[in-house]
Amino acid sequence: MNLDELKAKFSDNNQIRFLQGKGNLPMIAVNNQSAKALISLYGGQVLSYQAQSSNTDLLFVSDAAYYQEGKAIKGGIPICWPWFGQDPLNQGRTAHGFARNMMWEVLEISSNNELSTTIILALKDTLETQKIWPYAFNLKLTITIAETLKLELETLNKSSDEFTITQALHSYFAVTHIPSKLRTLARLVMSQSET
Repeated sequence: MNLDELKAKFSDNNQIRFLQGKGNLPMIAVNNQSAKALISLYGGQVLSYQAQSSNTDLLFVSDAAYYQEGKAIKGGIPICWPWFGQDPLNQGRTAHGFARNMMWEVLEISSNNELSTTIILALKDTLETQKIWPYAFNLKLTITIAETLKLELETLNKSSDEFTITQALHSYFAVTHIPSKLRTLARLVMSQSET
């Protein structure tokens, strides 16, 4: 669906707004009485979450983040699926799987009340995913924006074969202060790894 179709389908929800984000990627902006959030449909990725009672975004997105198809957005909460880390079969496939580099579909948006908004996104196998990973699947991501941020990732195997996955909601949290002892430890670890 394009942005106009999404707006028409979900226009009865006054807590959400569909917009063309950085890199012309489609995004959902949520603003309810508890919190505000920004979700990229590319990657099904929460990029921002801020409680209305706070002046600080909980999540970090790098200034060097890519906002283009084929590249993962650096920051927020990327979805690493069907593997976390390097390609487990060493076939040259991208680290952390392909879910964070695909366009997700909006299945449902609901407001439980003025304090909570739930968005359900889906990713299904395609000819493109079958070339990377030869299985049929349905992924469902439920994002609840309320006084707290809640994400649930559900995998359904639609293939006749069993498959093995690893997955992660790879959160990048904003940190306002790094204690000097931790900075010293980080420098020490980095200098040891260089030798």
